[in-house]
Amino acid sequence: HRDLHSFPTRRSSDLTYITHDVEVRQKLFQFLNAINNEIRAIRVIAASVVDLCYLADNRNGIVLYRGPKIWDIAGMTLVIEEAGGVVRDWNGKELAYDLSDRSKKYSLLACHPMHVQKIVELLTK
Repeated sequence: HRDLHSFPTRRSSDLTYITHDVEVRQKLFQFLNAINNEIRAIRVIAASVVDLCYLADNRNGIVLYRGPKIWDIAGMTLVIEEAGGVVRDWNGKELAYDLSDRSKKYSLLACHPMHVQKIVELLTK
């Protein structure tokens, strides 16, 4: 067992985002590579409410999720918007929650409004 502090580097390119979906993982790595020199760190908590609360509290700058369901993110949309942020899909469109399909999975981008366009451009390359 190795202590996390014993790893030789903490560069964001050395961090791992875990997902079972190969296509999503490739897209995320492509995005992380594109912004690697512009960010300070990557935090992967994998608990959407915590990640979105950190964004609302200005601890995170961008939150990306692919696959959460409506109950994971709908309430936090209000919190993010009240804090001055925006919640969009990965194409930059406002999320349209489908109350008739509770099993629907969403792609979520939450951030400061001034970053949406650049992030969407990187995600849709």
